[in-house]
Amino acid sequence: MMRHMQPLLHLGCEFGLKICSGRKAVLRLQAILLLEDIVPYITRPIDRTQAICISVGTFSWDSVAVRRSSAATEKSDVSALGAMSGRTTATDQEKEKLNPYESSEHQSANVLTNISFQVAKGQLIGVCGQVGSGKTALLLAALGQLHLSSGRVMRDGSCAYVSQEPWILNASLRNNILFGESFDSKRYYETIYRCSLSQDINMLPGGDETEIGERGINLSGGQKQRVALARALYANRDIYLLDDPLSAVDARVGAHIFNRCILQALKHKTVILVTHHVQYLKHCNQVYMMKDGRVCDHGTHEELMDREQDYAVMVKTHSSETGDQSQCVLEEEHLLVGDGESFDPGHDAADREKNRRVSSSSQGSEKLDPRGAEQLTVPEMIQKGSIRFDTYQRYISAAGGYYMALLACLCFLLNVGSTAFSSWWLASWIRAGGGNATVFVNNQTMPSHNINDNPDFPMYQLVYAVTIPVILGTSLLRGLTFTKVTLRASSYLHNKLFKKMMHSPMHFFETTPTGRMQNIFSRDMDEVDVWLPITVESIMQNMWIILFAILFVCLAFPWFIIPLLVLAAIYYVISKVFRVSVRDLKRLENVSRSPIISWVGTTVQGLSTIHAFGKQSDFMARFMKMFDENTTCLYLCCIAMRWLAVRIDTLAGDTSRQQNMSADDVANYYFGLHPPSELLKPLHFGSWFCFLLQMNRL
Repeated sequence: MMRHMQPLLHLGCEFGLKICSGRKAVLRLQAILLLEDIVPYITRPIDRTQAICISVGTFSWDSVAVRRSSAATEKSDVSALGAMSGRTTATDQEKEKLNPYESSEHQSANVLTNISFQVAKGQLIGVCGQVGSGKTALLLAALGQLHLSSGRVMRDGSCAYVSQEPWILNASLRNNILFGESFDSKRYYETIYRCSLSQDINMLPGGDETEIGERGINLSGGQKQRVALARALYANRDIYLLDDPLSAVDARVGAHIFNRCILQALKHKTVILVTHHVQYLKHCNQVYMMKDGRVCDHGTHEELMDREQDYAVMVKTHSSETGDQSQCVLEEEHLLVGDGESFDPGHDAADREKNRRVSSSSQGSEKLDPRGAEQLTVPEMIQKGSIRFDTYQRYISAAGGYYMALLACLCFLLNVGSTAFSSWWLASWIRAGGGNATVFVNNQTMPSHNINDNPDFPMYQLVYAVTIPVILGTSLLRGLTFTKVTLRASSYLHNKLFKKMMHSPMHFFETTPTGRMQNIFSRDMDEVDVWLPITVESIMQNMWIILFAILFVCLAFPWFIIPLLVLAAIYYVISKVFRVSVRDLKRLENVSRSPIISWVGTTVQGLSTIHAFGKQSDFMARFMKMFDENTTCLYLCCIAMRWLAVRIDTLAGDTSRQQNMSADDVANYYFGLHPPSELLKPLHFGSWFCFLLQMNRL
C-alpha cells in the first residue's frame, strides 16, 4: 500500500512547488498589469496656427495615485515604527523628518512644474539648459508620454521623434530609415544626403541593405544618431521633436545636418530642437531655457542675450571654451548652401553604385556570396537527427567522468535493490510461518502457523530491521551523490559557457542577438540545471525498479516473459516515433523563443519612438506572429505527450489483462484444480502482483 501511495506523495510535493511558483509568477504579473495606464491628455488647439501649446502644465513620471500609494505605504511603516517604540503622537517637524517624501510630494515627484510652452506652426524652437533640467521631459510631455498632474496640452499635427539615445532596429539600414513606410527613391536618397549618410553607406559591405545589429552595435554613435534622424526626416511628419541629434557628430557634419536637414528640409515644418550647441540657437525663432524642471527664460536669441541672465552666461561660457571654430564651420556650410549647391538623387545613387562596384572588384578573385555581405546576424542552427553520443559523453565528463557516473548508478542500484530485498524478505518471512515448530491443541500436536513460534524469528526480525536503515542510508547516499554529480555538471557547463562568452570576439556580439544569449543563459541553462537532473533521476530510478520487477515476475512465472517481450517491442516502436517528433518540436520551440526575447527587449527600449511614430499595431502584429510560431511548437509538444500517454496507457491495460489472466491461474491452483506441487504460494503471488502494478505505474 505504501509503495503505491509513494507516487501520490511525490505528486503532492510537486503540486505544492508548482502552486508556490505559480503564485509568485502571478504576483509579478499582477504588479505589471495593475500599473496605471497613461491617460491620453493631448487635445487639439482652438487656434489652428499653434502646433504645440502647453498651458501651466505639471508633469511627473508616475501618476498621483501611485505616488499617494507609495506615500501611504511609507507612512504606515513610520507609524509602525512609532508604535513599536511606544510613541503614539509626533509633532509636524518630526513627521517631516520621518517621512520627507510626504512633505515634498508635489515638488520632488514632478519632473516639469508650471510649464507654459507655445510653438506656432512652421517655427524652429530651440531648447537649452543644463543636464537634468527637464529638456527631454519637455519633449516627452509634448508626445503624451508623461503623467499630467495639472494644466493642458494641445497639439495639432503628426509627430516624429529622435531620442537622445538613438534607437536602432535589428534590420537593414534601409528598413531602419523607412520604418514601415513605402519606399520613395527621390525622398529616400535626399534624406540620406541631407543626413550626411552617403559616405557611410558606401563604406558598408552591402550598402543600405547591410544588416544592422541590435542597438546598432556595428555603427558608431554618430552613425546611429544620423540614422535615427533620417528615419524622422523620411517620415515626413508635421512636428519634429529632436532631442540633441547633433551631440555625437563632429562640427562639420553637424553644420551640414543643421543647414541641409533642419534649416532646408524642415523649413516649413515645426521643429523643437534640444541642443547643447549654442551656436545653432541664434537661428531659432524662439529659445527656451530650462532649469530645475521649469522654463526660466524664453525669447529670441538677441532678447535673451540682452537680458544678460542665465542664457547669456551659458553662451559666453561656451564661446570662451570652444572659440569661434564651430561658428566658422557653420557659416562656411551656410555659405555653401547659399551658393546654390543642390541635391541630385540620380547622381548620388550612381556614385553609390559605382563605389559599390569598385569595392566588390577590390576583393580580387575571391568570390563572395552577395547575401553574405548584407546579412549580419547568423541564423541559429537547428540540429537534425538524433542526439549524438558525444553529447552524452560531454555531459558525463562535465559531471566528473565515467567513474562518478558509475558511482551514481551503483547508488541507485543499492537503493532499489535494498527496497526490493526488503519486500522479498518480508514475503519469505511470512511464508515461513511457524517453521518446524509445533503446538499442543486439545492434546494434539499440530504445526504452528504463528511467525512468533518460528525458531528463526530473531534472524528474520534482525535482517528485516537492518534493511530499514540500509534503505534510508542508500537513499541518503543516492541523493547526495546524484546532487553532487549533477551540480558539478551544471556548474562546469555554466562556467565554461560564461567563460567562452566573455572571451568571444566583438564579431560574435555583432552577429548574435541578445535574445539568443538570454535564452541560452535562462531557459537552456534551466533545462541543464533543473529538468535534466530530474529526468535522469527518474530514468535511473525507474530503470532499476523495472529490472527488479521483471526479475521477480519472471522467477514466479517464466512464461510471462513472452508477452513482456511483445509489449517491449511495441513500446520501442512507439517511443521511437515519439522521440523523432518531440525532439524536432523541442528544437523548433527553443529556436523560436529567442526572437521573442529580442523583440520584446527592442520594443521596450524604443517605446517612446514607437508611440511617437504611431507604430504600435505594427510591432504588436510582429510580436503576435512570433509568439504564435513559438506557442504552436509548444502546443504540438503537449499534443505529442498526450499521444504517447494514450498508447502507454493502452500497453498498461494489456499488461493488466495479462496479470489478471495469471491471477485466475493462481486462483485455480489455490483452490485445488491443479496438483499441490504446482501450487504458487499466495504470498509470492502477492509480491509478484505488487511488482506488476509497479511496472504498470512506471
